[in-house]
This record gives sequence, structure tokens and C-alpha cells, in this order.
Amino acid sequence: MIKKSFIIFGLIILFAASPVFAQRGDNPGRRNSPISDSPCWTKPYLEATPEQLKTLENLHRSFYKEISDLRNQHMNLRYELRSLLDSSKPDRRMILEKQNQFSGIQKKMDEISIQYFLKARALFTPDQLSKLPSGCYLGFNYGSGKGWDRGMGKGKGYGRGIGTTVK
Repeated sequence: MIKKSFIIFGLIILFAASPVFAQRGDNPGRRNSPISDSPCWTKPYLEATPEQLKTLENLHRSFYKEISDLRNQHMNLRYELRSLLDSSKPDRRMILEKQNQFSGIQKKMDEISIQYFLKARALFTPDQLSKLPSGCYLGFNYGSGKGWDRGMGKGKGYGRGIGTTVK
């Protein structure tokens, strides 16, 4: 009887303690992962000066101010387009018109993103740019890559780098 109670007690302790000793996964997309906590352009290996980072932060502010209205229009058109597609009798002409508007706004946003990305690249020396990892778009990667949504694809790169402080 004592042996049986000891085994049951041991199993209870084992199952109760297992979450405490569980290791966190090595998934870089998790909320508290150090990989995603700081943007690629703030890493020490880049050796960016405080002036460069301050100018880049100002570019981010200008970028998000300029693109915010387009983002709102983009999201509204996406919802309208989905609604039209989900209707019982979809209007082909209206759907194509909304899709053209949606694509036009997407194109404008991509052009603005590229313009700001090129301005940001001009802040750094060729040596610093060679140290940037592949896929580091200096916070101007609207429409591709991983962002705060932790997903891949169009529109998931919003907000990367907002609030970055220079120390």
C-alpha cells in the first residue's frame, strides 16, 4: 500500500512540476524572443552612430505619417472587396473596380516604401550596409516579410521599428 501511494504521489509531483521545467521553444517569432525585440539596424555589429539612428527614426516618423492614410484606405477597400466577394450575387464590375483601386493604393504604398528605404540606405556607409543581414529593410518593408503580426505576406510588415529609441 505504501509503495502504491508513493508511486501515485511521485506521478502527481512529476505532472505538476513539468510546466515549471518546460523549455521555451526556439521560435524567433514568439512575443518575448530576443531576436525580434530589436530591429536589425539597432544591432551593435552595424556600428551605427547615434546621429544615424536619430535620422533613421525621423525617417520612420515621416514614413508612417505619410503612409497612414493610404493604409486606412487599403484596409477599408480590402473589407469592401471581401464583402462584395462574399455577397450572394457578386457584381463583377464593382468587384473589378474595387480591385483596381486596391491595387493602385498598394502600388502607391510600395513606391513610398521604396523611396524611404533608399533614403535610409543613404545614411549608412558601404561598410555598414554590408553588415546588415539579408532582408533588413531598415523598417520600410511594407508588404513583405515578418512584422509585428508574426506572419508572412502582404501587409504584415506594419509597425516595425516604431518607438525605437536612440540611446
